Amino acid sequence: MAPRDLRASDVEALHRFACELARDPDFLSLREEPTLAHELRFLAGRLEEIEAGRRVSLVLCDADRVLGLSEVVRDLHPMKSGQIGWLALSVAPEARGRGHGKMLLEAGIDAARDRLHLPVLLLHVWGQNERGRRLYEKHGFSECGRKSAVIRHPTAGMVDEITMMRRLG
Repeated sequence: MAPRDLRASDVEALHRFACELARDPDFLSLREEPTLAHELRFLAGRLEEIEAGRRVSLVLCDADRVLGLSEVVRDLHPMKSGQIGWLALSVAPEARGRGHGKMLLEAGIDAARDRLHLPVLLLHVWGQNERGRRLYEKHGFSECGRKSAVIRHPTAGMVDEITMMRRLG
């Protein structure tokens, strides 16, 4: 099992994955289960950005189940000359602790460097996510910014938004 490129045929499995994440209180980026129509729009936008060379989206699947998603998107801010990418990583709650995050992170880093030719990769991680921060640090990311107590966590209260950076070349 290895990460592969996202495909249009992944929409139903991606929808189930998004619903799983929405039910996870520690996944703060999605607070309610999306509809299938929403997921179709989400996927169409992703595929358009992939086709334009702005994004790489990788999924880790077991049969027809998405276990995780790693995405790198080129930041097109005119002052950044398209040289910075943002990485997002998510793993299904039941699939955590099995090395899937590490595999997806490594694939995302490789894609940022080799396919998008980015020299700098950034990501956000929430302050309460110690496991995620340790994983990113082991893979060469270091904290480069922090916004204190700006994210409302359902059980931890207000948590920090931490920006981490890794130079790729």
